[in-house]
Amino acid sequence: LLWEYGGIYADIDSSPVPHMFNETTLDDDDAFFVIEPLGTPSQWFMAASPRHPVMYMIMNRIIVNLMNTKDLGDFQVVFVTGPAAVNDGFKAFARIEGRTNPAGHYVGVGNRTATLVGDSKNEDEYITRIIPALKNYVAKHAEYQKTGMTHLIKMKLREKKTNISCLEAFYENEYKEELYKPSWTAVP
Repeated sequence: LLWEYGGIYADIDSSPVPHMFNETTLDDDDAFFVIEPLGTPSQWFMAASPRHPVMYMIMNRIIVNLMNTKDLGDFQVVFVTGPAAVNDGFKAFARIEGRTNPAGHYVGVGNRTATLVGDSKNEDEYITRIIPALKNYVAKHAEYQKTGMTHLIKMKLREKKTNISCLEAFYENEYKEELYKPSWTAVP
């Protein structure tokens, strides 16, 4: 959706701090990210204008990672669709090297811009990542349960080897019924 229409994405447990919109003008930014504790652009809060190349780069990195996932039971979210994928996409957009990215204003592909703010040691400077009452990990999961949600960690997906690649799963979901129907009719 961000690629097509632009806008702001925030995880359900993220919220801007009161001063964010006083000190930060998203109107002047073509794309906007907060630095997360890993020193990389956040996956839990991002904003971009429509068809921004940073979103294109991130989407492509995620698709490549999914296609290269050999076993859906060994799906490592952090590397496949999470922070590593967002960081790789950002680096491809900004044409930069290294694991971490300093705060700043980047000019990248197509002369489009992206602003990266914050400090990896103070993740709550711009966005409160966990609703204040839920700073405790156990309390957060209890709240998830009340809403019927199950956190990915609790699903224990990595314990369920499937021996099916992501590409196979996509194919079977798309063409499942067609796989078992002959495309010809016998003539008596």
